[in-house]
Amino acid sequence: MKVKLTLKTVVLTMLGFSTLVSVGVTAEQNHSLVSQSVNHVGHYFSDTAVTAKVKAAILDDKEIQVASLSVNTEQGKVTVSGFVSTMEDKDHLRLLVQKIPGVETLDNQLRVRRSKESSVKVYASDVATTSEAIMRLFADKQITTRHLHVATRHGEVFLTGAVPTHSEKQQAETLVNAISGVHKVKNELKVER
Repeated sequence: MKVKLTLKTVVLTMLGFSTLVSVGVTAEQNHSLVSQSVNHVGHYFSDTAVTAKVKAAILDDKEIQVASLSVNTEQGKVTVSGFVSTMEDKDHLRLLVQKIPGVETLDNQLRVRRSKESSVKVYASDVATTSEAIMRLFADKQITTRHLHVATRHGEVFLTGAVPTHSEKQQAETLVNAISGVHKVKNELKVER
């Protein structure tokens, strides 16, 4: 009976010890889970604050207008999406957001979408540029041909057709380059003698 008690005592002691060990591991795991949760909650509140700061900065900025604005922050990585009118607005917003405390990286997913009013102005400007180019080319006495085609897209003028001499080709480009609002001339005139 004494042996049985000793064996019983040993078995119970081992069971108790294994329970203590498993409780110790569980407590350690619980501490780790609690720490992770606290960190996650801390990141959540920090990210929420960064998102609020970014939105406020964008909405308070008088230089840019953003349509369909969306801002998301995860562990300091800020993603901004929506629509702006120009590349300059997109670049301005990038510089603005990168200055905000808590922004570690920026994923600028803004897309440039011209307004209808802006598109009409660009089209009207291109039509006026084309008309002025044609008028100057046909009025110039150095250019003898009438086989010229002029097209303008966003301030870039395209010259196509044929001229009898290389000097007429150069003169056509010079005349068009002098027009206000012309950013570039693509001279594809062919010299045909």
